Amino acid sequence: ETGWRVDGKNGYLWTLTNAQGTLYHVDKSRSGKVIAELLGEAFGGTLVSDFYAVYDQFDCPQQKCLAHLLRELRDAVKEQPELAQHAFFRDCKSVVQAALRLKKLRGKLKSAEYQKRVKGLETRIANLGRRTWNQPEADRLAARLRKYGTRLTTFLHNPKVDGTNNAAERALRPPVVMRKITGGNRSEEGARAWAILASVMRTAQQQGRDVLATIKILLRGNWSGKMPFNLLDFV
Repeated sequence: ETGWRVDGKNGYLWTLTNAQGTLYHVDKSRSGKVIAELLGEAFGGTLVSDFYAVYDQFDCPQQKCLAHLLRELRDAVKEQPELAQHAFFRDCKSVVQAALRLKKLRGKLKSAEYQKRVKGLETRIANLGRRTWNQPEADRLAARLRKYGTRLTTFLHNPKVDGTNNAAERALRPPVVMRKITGGNRSEEGARAWAILASVMRTAQQQGRDVLATIKILLRGNWSGKMPFNLLDFV
């Protein structure tokens, strides 16, 4: 989610994406109620997100974005350069980078060796979270490791899951460019229309469809009373 203005008032653009499609939703709120309505309380997939607490409400497999964790480590060191030599920041960065590298080796290592390395990384993360570091930023991030535990390594167990939410970040880039140019939408109706069209256009591109032809198909389906739940219904 990112900031989004409608009729000069601050709101938010929510972005949900997977390999098959993308949904944009403009809302006045950034509360947990919004994402619960978008995903459904019984969401059964694997949710990849940053550490924003509204995502914690879902009782489903989750992966927390390791790119965001690395960014926070980097920002803390930028603010306080002496932390570069602090054991927590050094070791936390090392284990996160090792986890991202290990994912790429999944098909090259024997299963037993791969699982052994995964277990070793999870033990290292648990140990970092368990300790008291007597440094505010280190203790804050250690608490995060402790809170999320195996939600930091779900991607190492499920080959279809990424260790970052970079896909959602990429999906946000075109709207952010549009926001910089236009400043947002002038009305709630305009915001809803833009979100629908943007969702259709990006989803069509993800599926290798011609965007204009896809919009024509959807319009004809709507006019005939056969509006699909998703684009694949028209194949």
